[in-house]
Amino acid sequence: MNNLPKKILKSKKNIFITGPAGSGKSYLLNQIVEYAQTNNILAAVTASTGTAAINVNGITIHKFLGFGIQQNKQYVKTLIEKPYWPRIAADINKIDAVIIDEISMISNKQIELIDTIMKEARHSSKAFGGLQMIFVGDFLQLPPIGRGVGYAFESLSWKEGDINVINLTNNYRQKETDFRELLNAIRIGDSSNISKHKEILLDREIKQMDVDPEKTILVSKNDRANKYNLFKLDELKGKEYKFSAIGKGEKEYKNSLSKSVLADETLIVKKHARIIMLVNDVDGKYINGTQGYVANVFASKDGKEYITLELDNGNIVDVHKYTWTAKDYNDKVLASYEQFPLKLAWGITIHKSQGATIEDLHIDFAGLFAPSAMYVALSRTTSLDKLTVSNLRNARNMTDPKAKRYYEILLNKD
Repeated sequence: MNNLPKKILKSKKNIFITGPAGSGKSYLLNQIVEYAQTNNILAAVTASTGTAAINVNGITIHKFLGFGIQQNKQYVKTLIEKPYWPRIAADINKIDAVIIDEISMISNKQIELIDTIMKEARHSSKAFGGLQMIFVGDFLQLPPIGRGVGYAFESLSWKEGDINVINLTNNYRQKETDFRELLNAIRIGDSSNISKHKEILLDREIKQMDVDPEKTILVSKNDRANKYNLFKLDELKGKEYKFSAIGKGEKEYKNSLSKSVLADETLIVKKHARIIMLVNDVDGKYINGTQGYVANVFASKDGKEYITLELDNGNIVDVHKYTWTAKDYNDKVLASYEQFPLKLAWGITIHKSQGATIEDLHIDFAGLFAPSAMYVALSRTTSLDKLTVSNLRNARNMTDPKAKRYYEILLNKD
């Protein structure tokens, strides 16, 4: 991938980077951003959701273009009457490219609205106003947000944009061949191969009461995860420590950032509490998804607290508060959110696990109905050895037929 970021940006073509979980999409995106920043190329780094925007150190495309939750391209007529339209138009005209991560969650209507806004701002009839668009994501993972909407690839804007596809196929996360084959079968809805490999999951099924207390449990609902975490925390003896997050910046951006960051506004821990890391350490001591326990809580010489963790790999690390930021295309900080980059990890929702690699994992499939949620959950772990499941009979593998057909056509082209 060393030369790929340069080729992508120098081509000025519209690009869609796709592939299964663990195929290197995020890595390539980060490489593109780094190349742009070091080569005087102004690229707006955005995403379809706040959480995804945090992961790429950007803002949502909705915030960048000022359309909020709107779905209709006719909203442009209203947008250009807004007092902040001149700023939005000026920003659009300053940049060379727009990156949108997790594009699968942008609907066909929203991509047409994005296209229309850019055409209006740049006074151009070309697709996306002539700007280079770089889309990143997997239509077989996360569906578009909104009722009665379609995928971005179903839009006229996508067709007019003449999108060049980069399909990443290598799997850098899972090691076992059988497990990779099962995940691929679930992702594309290949029922024959799912049946062929289903004994892999049946062999990992246990009763809920037998779940290893050291495992992180993925569940379908937020309230289940929160209740389970508080229950497990209450079981621990000793002092309770509370840490409040600090948000700064313009109210609109600050509120959006605080809702998007996975770190709790009030973090409550005790010694021996099970935790999961939410960011990658710059020194490589841990990554997003690394798990461990709280060993102690201290105050440093300057009076700032830090938490000592014992990670599952045996390493002892001191963790200080981390600052998440929302930035514009020019790297200007619009808002910041400071909190310890960890959360209680006895229970996490499948949706919030997106992007994390979780080594020691149990998945409770009860109440699992969202399309592709089964694939998202199973693809979080690296190995079958540390995976257990429960309520497997409730697991529904629902691959959207439209997304499946899109990739069938795509692969046939290749």
